[in-house]
Amino acid sequence: MENKNKKVIRDFRDLEIYQIAEKISIDLEKLIKKLPNSKKFLGEHLVEAAISTVSNIAEAFGRYFFKESVRFYYFARGSNCEVHARLRFFVLTSYFTLAETKEIFYDIQNLKVK
Repeated sequence: MENKNKKVIRDFRDLEIYQIAEKISIDLEKLIKKLPNSKKFLGEHLVEAAISTVSNIAEAFGRYFFKESVRFYYFARGSNCEVHARLRFFVLTSYFTLAETKEIFYDIQNLKVK
């Protein structure tokens, strides 16, 4: 019996982890527009860390050898933790509220367990 719910992965964009990471980076790009000019630089670093997560997932998918792929997935995991820490800084310093970052924190945590 064939499982019709099973999704075929043909490209890195089909990976659920890629989709979550990409959503995080887009949401953060929108969020940092609220920062004052004095903090734009730190906000850009936050987005760059999120984009690094996305890029490492894509690169891992494209690697030929399994060990190489795992290495890039670990890099993506590290970048995701960096995003978490940087976003937490902005919440703790009251630049963003928990309400406006709740979904992003959920996605960051969801990405950690995938």
